[in-house]
Amino acid sequence: MEILFALAVLLPFGLGAWALAITAYARAREASRRVAALEARLAALERAARDRGPGQG
Repeated sequence: MEILFALAVLLPFGLGAWALAITAYARAREASRRVAALEARLAALERAARDRGPGQG
């Protein structure tokens, strides 16, 4: 469905618009992957801090 929408919107603008859209999509995916990795690291740090208990570090 997203592909059909992209076709309808970007077709009149040519290859430059497609290149920009693909680049933006790739950057958004990379940013999303980085955020997920940071969230996983934060959760691990929170678990480690909780497991150590109060006053131990």
